[in-house]
Amino acid sequence: MLSDSSGQYWRERRLKPGLYTDGSSVYEASYRYRDGRNGMHRVSTLDQLLRSKAFDDKEKERVVQRLKEDAPDVVLEDL
Repeated sequence: MLSDSSGQYWRERRLKPGLYTDGSSVYEASYRYRDGRNGMHRVSTLDQLLRSKAFDDKEKERVVQRLKEDAPDVVLEDL
């Protein structure tokens, strides 16, 4: 577990490394150590990723299936 500057150890502060999507764009998770902040950097559109030759067809099918059936990994909440 990681902590923030207030010393709270009960909450994980980093997003797991990897790619995330909102259904149209694909983002890569990042963490800025200087301030302890999570971020998301846009790397592609979902259509470009699914047409890419960087992933095989089986992996692409798994991504589409997961988008249709699984709960989201990250949820943004309005304050």
